[in-house]
Amino acid sequence: MKARRDGTNTNYSYKWSVWVKWCEAQTRKVDPLHPKVRHMADFLARLYVTRKLSYASLCNYKSTIAYTIEAVRGLNETPFSSSHTIRMYWMVLRTRQFSSQFHLRSGSF
Repeated sequence: MKARRDGTNTNYSYKWSVWVKWCEAQTRKVDPLHPKVRHMADFLARLYVTRKLSYASLCNYKSTIAYTIEAVRGLNETPFSSSHTIRMYWMVLRTRQFSSQFHLRSGSF
């Protein structure tokens, strides 16, 4: 997998390693190259809660993982981009971030 820039390769490698470590740490190990949609949703939710990552950062994780799986397995796309579960997760996340930003800007809690 060759990216356009070395920084992109470093970014992808780091995000992929975080994903693999998460997969290995699960009680029932998850194959990083053959995850279920719920695994991706759980992983992203975990990152959101534990690392307080932004919506954009979480999208980058999802894209990196999907791209790597597609490249290694020779797929045109993974189920993550069209999954109802992932779309619902994004919708809730965007709503929460918008709400948090609104409250911070308006000075109300």
